[in-house]
Amino acid sequence: MRDEFAERTSLTRIHFRSDEPITEPYPDPRRRSTGEWITQPAVTIGIAKKPGTNAVTVAKAIFRRLEELRPQLPPGIQVAVTRNDGRTASKAVGNLYNSLFQAIGIVVGLLLIFLGWREAAIVAFVIPLTLAGTLGVGWVAGQTINRITLFALILALGTLVDDAIAVTENIHRRFELRPGMNFREKVEEAIAAVEELGVPVILSTITVILAFLPMRFVTGMMGPYMGPIPFNVPVAMIISTTLALTVTPFLAARWIRLKSSTEASPPQLALEETRLYRLYRRVMQPLLESAFRRRLLIGVVTGLFLASFLLPLTQVVKFRMLPKADKDTFLVQLDMPRGTELAATDAVARELEEVLKQDAEVFSFETYVGTGAPVDFNGLLRGSYRREGEDVADIRVHLSQPEARRIDSEGIVLRLRPAMQEVAERHNAIVKLVEDPPGPPVRSTLLAEIYGPDYAQLRQLAKQVRQVFGETEGVVDIDDSVKNPIPQLTLKVDPERANRVGLTTAEVSQTLSLALRGSTVSILQLPGELTPVGIHVRLEPSARQSLEDLNRIQLPTPTGSLVPLSELVEWVPTVADEPIFHKDQRPVAYVMGEMARRSSVYAVLDQIAYFWRHPLPKGFWIQWDGEWKLTLDVFRDLGLAMLVAILLIYLILVGQFRSFKVPLIILGSIPLALIGILVGFSLNGVYFSATAMIGVIALAGIVVRNAIVLLEFIADQRAQGVSLEKALVAAGAVRFRPILLTSITTMLGTVPILSDPVWSGLAWTLLTGMLTSSALTLVVIPIWFYGEQIRLAKAKPALEHQPSHP
Repeated sequence: MRDEFAERTSLTRIHFRSDEPITEPYPDPRRRSTGEWITQPAVTIGIAKKPGTNAVTVAKAIFRRLEELRPQLPPGIQVAVTRNDGRTASKAVGNLYNSLFQAIGIVVGLLLIFLGWREAAIVAFVIPLTLAGTLGVGWVAGQTINRITLFALILALGTLVDDAIAVTENIHRRFELRPGMNFREKVEEAIAAVEELGVPVILSTITVILAFLPMRFVTGMMGPYMGPIPFNVPVAMIISTTLALTVTPFLAARWIRLKSSTEASPPQLALEETRLYRLYRRVMQPLLESAFRRRLLIGVVTGLFLASFLLPLTQVVKFRMLPKADKDTFLVQLDMPRGTELAATDAVARELEEVLKQDAEVFSFETYVGTGAPVDFNGLLRGSYRREGEDVADIRVHLSQPEARRIDSEGIVLRLRPAMQEVAERHNAIVKLVEDPPGPPVRSTLLAEIYGPDYAQLRQLAKQVRQVFGETEGVVDIDDSVKNPIPQLTLKVDPERANRVGLTTAEVSQTLSLALRGSTVSILQLPGELTPVGIHVRLEPSARQSLEDLNRIQLPTPTGSLVPLSELVEWVPTVADEPIFHKDQRPVAYVMGEMARRSSVYAVLDQIAYFWRHPLPKGFWIQWDGEWKLTLDVFRDLGLAMLVAILLIYLILVGQFRSFKVPLIILGSIPLALIGILVGFSLNGVYFSATAMIGVIALAGIVVRNAIVLLEFIADQRAQGVSLEKALVAAGAVRFRPILLTSITTMLGTVPILSDPVWSGLAWTLLTGMLTSSALTLVVIPIWFYGEQIRLAKAKPALEHQPSHP
């Protein structure tokens, strides 16, 4: 066994099933592998695309070139495609295209049910124009079509049709009040309908844009990751609003057809006779008549809002950076004790291979012993590209496609980990199962940086922190930067003995170097070779296996005699130098860990609580990094972005309504949405992630538009001399259907991404937030506004002299 590995520093082999076409770049993702395992030695070639190029195009070009080269390969040589980021990108984009088309289909189908096919066609006509315009602007601005871009379009889909729905529904309502109009009259009526909604539509669009723009200033790696969202959503909103105010009225005048009638009913009478008006008045009348009921309603809603914040405090609603995506690959990293020979590392790697072969979901894998696997984006930050040495091994595992299995990749990793850990423990090794992150990569999911003045004590504290990691729920694959000490023997030349026989220390060192490492002593020109070949002299492996072999070496003296090496040197037992790490010019030791079905946020909180009770020695401290720091930074930046957005929205509303209190009433829609969001997340068990926080920011701009449209209608009615109570009920009855439609389209537009592990948090946020906010906005916001107007009326009895805007 020793002779097989004596001259080798690394090994690479590929494992695949006998029924798998490993030479095919795009195998059938739904077919299950059942064949016997085949193992072959391999050489890996990694190819990276240039910045700004298309991964799909580059991959196809490589495969074309590969087909040209296949006839030139020696017999028996096969080329296997072990990783194809072009295919991965193409599949991800294709899935999102399907989700986008599904969302469009859901929205159009909903409009067909509520508005009719002509009105639905008008709104549906705006969707491709808006999406095409958004992608066109993105192309001019240098944006690329990627997963985040498409998610931004899906996020915007539910909101970009809101303006077209509101305008179309208002035109339809006004047409019903004047049946039998000719085309010119319909155009005039459509223009009047747009004028009626122009201010609230533009204002609500501005609020949505202001909600997303601050996200451009998110720091760290998450900023560029989410960059397409604050770019594409505002662009889509601007284009959709422009089309809603220009194209939609023209199409409505052309396409909407109503039955003719000899006499039109008076607008106010027609409204009061509707079933919706009577139902809404039945709900609101008791509240309008009783100040006690109004205060009770506001008190109950306020209590629900405050109580909902107990859910995250009690961990009923849990936070994490991003949920893990269902990938088709993960990496196994093996670290043997320092000083382990390549043969021993390979033996343990083979045991891990047998564990992988027992799992039916494993498609194929490659083993790299003595070197790291080809680097990927995650490995750049983790430092995997620096893994080299006889004591390390990597196994890149490929799983069957998600369409062909019932368990996600995280579940497969959890299933494999115990057996692999058992193998590692038997050999005093460390094995890690590293999954690709759903967002920006980190050095380790759980990372403790220990600082202090004494590095020897830092190493001891790192072992203590590692023990705490092992006792923390959900922490797996624990490792640290303190490696096992390697005993070594230092050869020390005795200068006096060497001088006595006429030798120098340098001559002794050169002789040992020649025996152990060898030396190029001459060159040889071979026929057919352009450059000469070096002649390397070195003792054969059997002559340099132990100290006894070195003691048999004899050195020639100037007198021609031979002196045994053992008479000139002495062996001093020592320990190999241990690594010393610095960060920001401070000595540091690291302890790393991964998480299994638990957020690192709560693992860090558990350990912060532990070290609060058991502090480190004076002068030493722990700084938490990894996913914890990324989570804090992202939620901090998104929280600040939301605060800035709310402030900007408030200032815009103050200018529009010429009041400091009415904008606060409108912004009350946001806490109404938060009630539904937190309750919804507590019921469905989904982690509140960074994508969910993006949904909250989106809702901050979306939900206030319903309140704006509602209060603007009240203001218009009051300007026409209608009493406050009648104006309030009329506003709720008239705006009920457009508010309901826009809310449902926003909610259902996100349904196709509910199954996506990463973006499901955003979908649940929009679903639960819009559901609660829309229902409560129609009741709570008018009641709150009514109470404020009553208070002002008592202070100024002449309410009729109030300005047209409340």
